[in-house]
Amino acid sequence: LIVHFNPQFIKDPASCKPWFVHTERGCHAAHHVDFESCTKMATMEPATEVVPPCKCGVSKFSLVMEGVLEWDDADTAVIRSAVSQDDTDEHDGRVRCVNVDGMEAKLKKQRGIIAALRRQLGQGSSAMADQKKLTAKMSKQMRENDDQMEKFKQSADESAKELKEVKEQLKVARKSKERAQEELAKLKSASAIESAMSESVPRPPCCPSNCTEAARHAAKSRKLETILHKYEKLTAENKGLKHRLAEMAASFAAESHGSGHDSASNPESSSSTPDPSSGPAAQGSIIDITKHHTDLELTLNLDSPHLSFLPGQWTVLTLLHANDSSTTSSYAPAVLSILSTPSELPRIRFYLKNSPNPGSLRNFLFHKAELGDRIQLEHG
Repeated sequence: LIVHFNPQFIKDPASCKPWFVHTERGCHAAHHVDFESCTKMATMEPATEVVPPCKCGVSKFSLVMEGVLEWDDADTAVIRSAVSQDDTDEHDGRVRCVNVDGMEAKLKKQRGIIAALRRQLGQGSSAMADQKKLTAKMSKQMRENDDQMEKFKQSADESAKELKEVKEQLKVARKSKERAQEELAKLKSASAIESAMSESVPRPPCCPSNCTEAARHAAKSRKLETILHKYEKLTAENKGLKHRLAEMAASFAAESHGSGHDSASNPESSSSTPDPSSGPAAQGSIIDITKHHTDLELTLNLDSPHLSFLPGQWTVLTLLHANDSSTTSSYAPAVLSILSTPSELPRIRFYLKNSPNPGSLRNFLFHKAELGDRIQLEHG
C-alpha cells in the first residue's frame, strides 16, 4: 500500500480530501487514515525499490507499507497489520508495534457514545411511562367530573320540576286564601251586624233553624282555617326548596373547583408546571371532532398560543359563531375539563358526554357542530 498527502487540499479544502491510499484493487481518498502498526512501514524515497500498485504516478516521497485496507466509516481509512497465519514471520512485530493508546482512546470514545445512547433511551422510556400515567389519570378525572355534572343536572331537573309543582300549589293556595279571607270578612261583617241587632232587638227564642245556621257557619270557619294553614305550610316548603337548590349549586361549584385544584397540586403531574391564575377569555376554531360511541373528543385551535392552565382544569365553553346560518348561538354554556397539556398549545382538547337537552352546548357539539365553528373559553 502507498499513502501520501494531497497538496491540493491546502489550496482548496472544499474540493478534495487530504489523503490518498493506493492499492492494487483501486485508489481511494480519505479524510482520516489510522495505522494499526508501524511494522513493515517505510518512506518511499528515490532509492527505495518499490513497484507502485497502481498507475497513478505517485511521487517518491510517500509512505510504503504492507497491510490490509479497511474502512471504519465513509471518510476514515484503517490500515490493519499484515500478520502471518502460522506465526513463522520473525519480522511480524505485531505485538511490539501496535498503536495501543490510539486503539484504547477510540474504544473509550465508542463506549462513551454507547453509554450516552443508553441513558437517552432510558430517559425517553421513563418520560413516556410518566406521560401515559398522567394521561390515564386526567382521563379518569374527566370521566368523574362528567359523571358529577350529569348527576347534578339530573338533580337540578328534578328540583326544578318539584319547584314548578310547588309554585302551582302555591298559586292555588293563594287563590284559596283570598277566597277564605273574603268569606271571613263577610262572616265578621255579618257577625258584627248580628251583634248590633241583638243588642237593640230582643233575642229570639232558640229554635232548630237558629242552631243549624250557627253550626253551618262554624264548619265554614273551620274549613277556612284549614285552607290558611295549608297555604302557610306550602309557603314554608317553597322557601326550604329554594335554600336547598342554592346549597346544591354552591356545593357542586366547590367540588368542580376543588377537582381542578387537586390536579394542579399533585406533585406527580405538576412538579415542573406553575399554578395558573384566572385566565382571560380565549377564542378558537374547531379543527377536529372525534366520536367514541356516547363520548366525544373535541379539538380547538386557539387564536393565541398564550393560555395559562393545568391539565384537568375546568373551563366554560360558549358558542360564538356557527358556520351553519340556520344555527343560533343561544346555547347554554358547557363546563368541561381540559384533556390536553400546555405543551400542545395552540391546540387544546376536551372529552365530553352527550346531553339530552337540545338547548345545551354539549348537544350542539354532538349533533350540529362543524369544523370552523368559533368557540370562546373562559376558565378560573
